Amino acid sequence: MGGSREGRGKRAPLRAFPERPPGQVQVSWMGGASTFGWPGVVERSRHAPWKLAGAIMPIARAARAVTQFDHVVAHWIVPSAWPIALFAHPRSLEVWAHGADVRLLTAMPVFARSVIRRLLEAHVRFVFVAQPLLDAVAAVLDERRARALVAASRIEPAPIDVPPRDTLSDPRDADRRTQPYAVWVGRATRDKRADLAARAARDAGVQLVVVGDGPALPASDDLVRCVGRLPRVEALRWIAHASALVSTSEIEGSPTVVREARALGVPVVSFPAGDVEEAARNDDGIHLVRSEKELSRWLRARSQCST
Repeated sequence: MGGSREGRGKRAPLRAFPERPPGQVQVSWMGGASTFGWPGVVERSRHAPWKLAGAIMPIARAARAVTQFDHVVAHWIVPSAWPIALFAHPRSLEVWAHGADVRLLTAMPVFARSVIRRLLEAHVRFVFVAQPLLDAVAAVLDERRARALVAASRIEPAPIDVPPRDTLSDPRDADRRTQPYAVWVGRATRDKRADLAARAARDAGVQLVVVGDGPALPASDDLVRCVGRLPRVEALRWIAHASALVSTSEIEGSPTVVREARALGVPVVSFPAGDVEEAARNDDGIHLVRSEKELSRWLRARSQCST
């Protein structure tokens, strides 16, 4: 699934698919993914709950129209897997839970119980990208269904593909190589706490580059530079040349940006959200902090080592 700002408010087109010989792959466009666009599904649903229904309905229509599925892999419990289980009735359905859908469900526990009950009745297999996400969903269920969910689930981080660091240099912007900076990357919603990272950087006297957009972006000034939402390769360039990646999210699964930074050899300083705490036990390049002051002290010390 995919979506764009330009596609918001438009009815997802339904397409008729001809019969295919056995073994051939048929790709169906479901639509509905714009709900997960800027500024994030939880933020959008909090201010306009009807937008969630607007995301689910195109998938429900497409699922009714295309019902010959043998196996479906759906990303996100809602808005994807739930209407597919209700209307398409595939022989088998696997759903990947990434984080945004779990945050939405845990914010709406009555709705979450109804969704998970229906998926369990349909014998859906669940893949959570981090153990804390499974734990969070199980916590809103009764004991019997929580056990059933655990039995139907496995943990598997989503795969990432990071180019070699030496291919990410950018000679057009020399200050990235000469002026040390920390980088924060993500969608700036309240629970991502980019403002906390900015305050800690200012207190430490450290340059911070904020890559991303959202309703909770910190103000730019002499120490904090917001460069906006960028193509992935450009975001990776900022990460690759940073002295450290800062992760301040309260709720996470298996944060891709942390894994990307470590793949590029960049140290990470993070609050213990999602599977980051477990990863830190096996990776001395991930440093955990639990307060703004502790983050500020770490950034100051790191800056002194980088100069």
